[in-house]
Amino acid sequence: MFNEIAVGEGMNNQIFQDKFRRLQDDYVNRLAQTYERMEEFALNRHTVKSAELREIAHIAHKLSGSGTTFGFSHISEASKSLLSAIGRLAVPELPVTDNAEFACFLEAIKSASNRQCDIPDMPTLQKPNSGHAIKLIYLLEDDNELAGLLATELQECNYHVVVFDNTGEINKAVKLERPDALIVDVVLPENEHAGLDWVLALKSEHAPPIPTIFLSQRTDLPTRLRAVRSGADFYLQKPTNLEQLKYTLHECIFKLPEQPYRLLIVEDDVLLAEALSLECGNNGFTIQIVDHPLDALEAIVEFKPEIILLDVYLPYCTGIELGQVIRQTLEHAATPLVFMSVEQDLSKQCEAIRLAGDDFIVKPFSPWQLSMNLRARVSRARMVKLYHEQLAGAELVAVE
Repeated sequence: MFNEIAVGEGMNNQIFQDKFRRLQDDYVNRLAQTYERMEEFALNRHTVKSAELREIAHIAHKLSGSGTTFGFSHISEASKSLLSAIGRLAVPELPVTDNAEFACFLEAIKSASNRQCDIPDMPTLQKPNSGHAIKLIYLLEDDNELAGLLATELQECNYHVVVFDNTGEINKAVKLERPDALIVDVVLPENEHAGLDWVLALKSEHAPPIPTIFLSQRTDLPTRLRAVRSGADFYLQKPTNLEQLKYTLHECIFKLPEQPYRLLIVEDDVLLAEALSLECGNNGFTIQIVDHPLDALEAIVEFKPEIILLDVYLPYCTGIELGQVIRQTLEHAATPLVFMSVEQDLSKQCEAIRLAGDDFIVKPFSPWQLSMNLRARVSRARMVKLYHEQLAGAELVAVE
């Protein structure tokens, strides 16, 4: 089954918390059922073997990855301890009535029914509640023709652009009214690094720093390093590509993409997937969840994800095997693919990345940490795609 369940729009904190609490309630209800099943083993058997042991290990594996996400870090820790104990068994049987790890595992699950949970560490990035309010942009550019072109294009995108050709005038303006973003040429009449020097000086006077995009024909490393140290959000090379400038300016101001990133989550634990999608959906993603790997390829074709998040341990096949299948298709060979698992073995993590992945995130993790990791990857991937489209366009014009 696959279903698009979240759209990348910011929501207010109360709505976000309400949705998360509903998911947490469902998780607690599922834990109650799990506790009944585990208690049945403890009451009716001295030991469990083979299939029953595999069932316990499978449940512990899932809980070790999901507990922290829902505010029950003690469940994650108890589950990992039980898995470790099962891994140390000389024979495939577990003394459930006389095993400290299993007893702690049971107690951790039981405590959840009393809502003995942590406060989930889930900060969110909120899109400013300004609708289409006009944003103030200061453009520092001494090329009057270029400045006029950029100002005209940006004003059509609902920005109010004020143009300056020297640092003295723009410095006065910033003191009177802080802009939402700065677009600054590196080379100005004052000197070849005047734009960089001015922004660096400005950085010490304004907290938080004003989002800044540098424009320049210079590509040398020292200049680019100075831009980074001056607090650049983006460094765009001249001649300026207008679409690229609009894209980066939106990212600078809103901290969210103009078009939501498309994230496909392949995870058979639907509650966990929904919790992750709640955070990601509030941070610039449209999400589709696939809970069975056999449905993944169809979802990829229809949804066209920009990034894929895969659980390693899935029914029917592993996430790594599925990742290798995805990589067989040229269209998806470069799509960022991130594995997630409770697997602690570094060699296995590296092997997963070698075979198909771009990254490996170890469960348990906080949803906001996952969201930031995915955003960084997909943002760069989208920017690279934009560069490739520009190059392809330029080559086509050259051929014609």
